[in-house]
Amino acid sequence: QAVDISQQIQEDISGYLVTITAMNAAVGAATAAAMYLCGLGDPLLWGTTAFLLNYIPIIGPLFGVCIFVLVGLLSFESLWWALLPPAIYLGIHLVEGETVTPMLLARRFTLNPVLIILSLVFWFWMWGALGAILAVPMLAILKIISDRLRPLKALGHFLEGE
Repeated sequence: QAVDISQQIQEDISGYLVTITAMNAAVGAATAAAMYLCGLGDPLLWGTTAFLLNYIPIIGPLFGVCIFVLVGLLSFESLWWALLPPAIYLGIHLVEGETVTPMLLARRFTLNPVLIILSLVFWFWMWGALGAILAVPMLAILKIISDRLRPLKALGHFLEGE
């Protein structure tokens, strides 16, 4: 049973990381292209920033919006142009984070969104950004183990949020 659990963890977490990395690459590429079209200097830097920040659920994109507000205000004289980069970044993130990624990940596993946020807060508090990056995979591992062990089935249902 331990081998079955470890294989399931490996498959699910590998699939999660591949999916998240592909989506982050798409977010990074879209952000780089959008910042280039906005006339913001060094679009590769902004695409890479978006790619990396997107690994931290909720907190990373929020921090990214703050960065793009600051960069926009420092780069453009017009308030309209200054708010365009963060608005575009927010739009890219909303499309990715609210539609595409959940559809792709829902096939593999489902976790309670409230528990994801609580896990993010706890692990960010414990380990900083690394904890925030690892929060969802650790929660997923706990769910996989709970689903496979009869005494923990109720915990698995609770983690799923059904």
